[in-house]
Amino acid sequence: MTVDISIILTTVATMFFMLLAGFTVKKLKWVNDTTSKQITLILIRIGQPMLIISSMLKVEYSVDNLIGGATVFLIGIVSHTLLSVLAYFSCRWMKDADKRKICEFALIFSNCGFIGFPVLNALIGPVGVFYASFYVLTFNIFTWTWGMVILGRGRKDIKINPKNMILNFGTIPSFLGLILYVSRIPIPAFISEGMSSIGAICTPLSVILCGILLAQGSLKKLFTQFNIYYVSLLKLIVFPLIITVIAKFSGLPDTMVYIASIMSALPTAANTVMFAELYDIEQEYAAQIVGITTALCVLTVPLITYLAGLIMTL
Repeated sequence: MTVDISIILTTVATMFFMLLAGFTVKKLKWVNDTTSKQITLILIRIGQPMLIISSMLKVEYSVDNLIGGATVFLIGIVSHTLLSVLAYFSCRWMKDADKRKICEFALIFSNCGFIGFPVLNALIGPVGVFYASFYVLTFNIFTWTWGMVILGRGRKDIKINPKNMILNFGTIPSFLGLILYVSRIPIPAFISEGMSSIGAICTPLSVILCGILLAQGSLKKLFTQFNIYYVSLLKLIVFPLIITVIAKFSGLPDTMVYIASIMSALPTAANTVMFAELYDIEQEYAAQIVGITTALCVLTVPLITYLAGLIMTL
């Protein structure tokens, strides 16, 4: 499989422009402090479900695609498990318990839906978005299980909720989309096009949101916090390369190696801030990590894509 790095560069550069737009409107005070929460709710409750379902309906039905989706699901399980172990040991030295929680959470969970979808679409076409939906399934399973364990350390009010693990705004649309994909039930054009149009807002809104979050904190504080750059280095370069090498020598096809590599190389998930706000755990710190990893991914995602190509030649 040959990848055109220029396509990836264009895609992430476009996202960086969106990030700057969000940063600018916040600095100009055109939006208030509650805007980020409202955008997050729109993305999670409306945008992401429509994006997942519509992406599955756009791909032609085939057994090969289903097998590919199942493979990506397994890749997601293994990747999140490995990342959980790496993140735990990488953050043990941090003395501040709350910041340690946020850093560990940030190292595991990527913006695999809102940013992963357009990047994989640019890389391998619509089927890439289809595969990404299966990765999002594992993302949600781990978020509501191990993610809650991380955030709940030393807290009695944060517990694993089995209902949330199974029924959430990521798993339900994924299962529904899969049922519609397999059954091939005819969907009226106004519904399918409506879902597609709503889903299309996810990428620009989520990246603009990251810009807003980045602008909420002090830039001076941002550039003087070693932990944030430590997390960024591990999240965007070190861990993705480990995942890529393991995927390569596991005998996976090139396409699957690229998917494993890129999905682990994406910036920290925006829901890191959502949970930080919900449970009052270092909200500004979480926003800074999400914002800076999103900004840096303009450079690191093309780099990891290039290095993944080199690793696959070994």
